[in-house]
Amino acid sequence: MGKIERIFERIENNNLINVIRNGFVAAIPFLLMGAFSLLITSFPITPYQDFITEIWDGKVYAFFDSIYNYTICALSLILLISISYSYAKYYNSREPFVCPIISVISYVVFVGMNVEPEDLDISIFSQMWTLTAVVIALLSSALFNQLLDKVYKRHGKNIYRSSKGSTKFVYLITPSVITIGLFGLASLVLEGVFGTVYSQNVFSAISMEIFANLGRNLGSSMLFVFLIHFMWIFGVHGSNALDDVATTLFADQTGAVFSKTFFDTFVMMGGCGATICLLIAILLYMKNKGKRRLAKLSFLPVIINVNETLIFGLPVIFNPILLVPFVLTPVVMLLTSTAAVALGFVPIVSDSVNWTTPVILSGYLTTGSIAGSLLQIFNICVGVVLYMPFVKVLEKPYTGVVKENIDVLTDYVKEVESMGVIPSLTKGTEPKNKAARRLLEDMHTAIEDGQLKLFYQPQVDDKGRLIGVEGLLRWNHPACGYIYPPLLLYLAVEDEYLHELELIVLNCACKDIGCLREQGLDGLKVSINISAMQLDSMKFYDDVEKNISRYDLGNCKLAFEITERVALSGTERVRKGLQRLEANGIGVIMDDFGMGYSSMTYLQNSSFDYVKLDGSLVREISTNPRSKEIVKTICQLSEKLNFEVIAEYVETQEQRDLLLSLGCRIYQGYFYGKAMPLEELTAWSKSYI
Repeated sequence: MGKIERIFERIENNNLINVIRNGFVAAIPFLLMGAFSLLITSFPITPYQDFITEIWDGKVYAFFDSIYNYTICALSLILLISISYSYAKYYNSREPFVCPIISVISYVVFVGMNVEPEDLDISIFSQMWTLTAVVIALLSSALFNQLLDKVYKRHGKNIYRSSKGSTKFVYLITPSVITIGLFGLASLVLEGVFGTVYSQNVFSAISMEIFANLGRNLGSSMLFVFLIHFMWIFGVHGSNALDDVATTLFADQTGAVFSKTFFDTFVMMGGCGATICLLIAILLYMKNKGKRRLAKLSFLPVIINVNETLIFGLPVIFNPILLVPFVLTPVVMLLTSTAAVALGFVPIVSDSVNWTTPVILSGYLTTGSIAGSLLQIFNICVGVVLYMPFVKVLEKPYTGVVKENIDVLTDYVKEVESMGVIPSLTKGTEPKNKAARRLLEDMHTAIEDGQLKLFYQPQVDDKGRLIGVEGLLRWNHPACGYIYPPLLLYLAVEDEYLHELELIVLNCACKDIGCLREQGLDGLKVSINISAMQLDSMKFYDDVEKNISRYDLGNCKLAFEITERVALSGTERVRKGLQRLEANGIGVIMDDFGMGYSSMTYLQNSSFDYVKLDGSLVREISTNPRSKEIVKTICQLSEKLNFEVIAEYVETQEQRDLLLSLGCRIYQGYFYGKAMPLEELTAWSKSYI
């Protein structure tokens, strides 16, 4: 299994595969809109159809039919835009918003060169052109960006000088014209050589040749089912490509076992790939909330054989892990269904039904027997069993290589942090960038599952009493162990999710205060860390007030720790915001406090409850006389300006005694205790109450 996993991993990590998948994910909202619109307009119950077509003079029906036509029926247009934009973002394009425009125009030129003007309508963006749309989105984006890079290298200075004016876009003309022109030329060449640019026409012609002399039997049926699904894996709409075969060789015929209705009813339940089985397998065996949510949203459409949300949203196509069950399951269902009919357990299909007839009901209607429905249920169970191991592999979180890449990512963050540089994590094509994107996805799942926790490190005064704790964010990743906390924050910043993450931390701390009070620890100071970007936003202060109003904090005091360099870079708005926190009973702690110019400036202009000594001062206090004098001076200032000093990184009795002699009376560090889960803290605290 190790070799197979490595092969899957190489495919999974392929840059273009990731670009395509990101594009498919962006298309999910439109697919859901289209799927539910089709469900509303096509549910095959006669009284319902009469109602939906007549209500409000048919305008309701027309409304939902339009949504379907301009979403699923215009899927190629959506994929052109989403995949080309995904490519631009993935490869850090200089002009990410121009790429989709170039791709759409290139596509229209490629397709429209051989279409009469009066026939050039929305139909050129239908599902049948999906493969063409994917290929053109990738090729046009790659070509345009390559040409654009050459233009920038040649005229870079002029472009940057004109970056604020419309003249900048003059430099886009050459790459745009060349890219679009090449697709027009390619269209003419393909039309001349093959007689068409429509890939499905080629597949259809080839398939008719293949099936011409095969006849209607089990062998030709197996080949037919196999080819439909094999083409789907690569983005070709297999059912449409083989529609001529279905309507000729497998046309419904009295007494014939193998027919289009037979395949639709017993083989492709839930759509191609028997995706109703995949959906059930996801709900039964997959824990990933995002994919489970997609499966739940897809349930009703899949019941009536509309499976685009799974095909493109999961996705199934271009997915090496799901290739085998997607092709194998319908073939196995064909064999079981054929055996059931041959043995007389199920009557031969005698009536055709609308393709949107719900699963289970269609089995009864086409055979006139409950045995047809029972066969469908049996086939679904078989399909779920076939999909199950692959669904588990699909969710298998991490292989050794991915774990190594996360270790590399962590080392990279630590390195750039030491240089005072903000790291770029999710943009790029290096292994660490892919690991960052995967970790970001897992972080959102972890937040939904409540996996992110606060660990608390105790703060003890000079009399040995527990007076406070600092809440530190921790995430124990199920495959990679504890993730470096700053890495989480940088990922949240890049994902524009920092505000939500810090509100989650705030609510977690407030809930934990309730637990502390129940354990007799009412009166502690509980501090959490707040980042720079929040302090300049009035929405942050509004949300803080709204969230803390839901909790009874008792005699406990909530405090925000703010790094010195953050607060002192602030404006009058930041200072007023901090005063607003204090007015709501939230203490303000200045972290990493030293004797720099900015520290002294803040002492002059702001008031706060505590300062935390810069860690380097505490570490060197026994060996560096300057550090000792700085700490002494800060402690003297604290007495005159009415704030308290906290020393963290206290690891020895010697450090603690020296700090006490200098006037520091609150300590935090391994000498007293490490950061620990809430349950351990309550047990540990009994010796310090």
